[in-house]
Amino acid sequence: MGLDRNDLVRRARDKVFHVQCFQCTVCQKKLDTGEQ
Repeated sequence: MGLDRNDLVRRARDKVFHVQCFQCTVCQKKLDTGEQ
């Protein structure tokens, strides 16, 4: 899925994610800024 200029995104190091895609790969919990 590509990014549109109006999409809400989260950045982690050198990667950019849609907000809805930024989640734990084990439990699928959505992550907020600062969570690990």
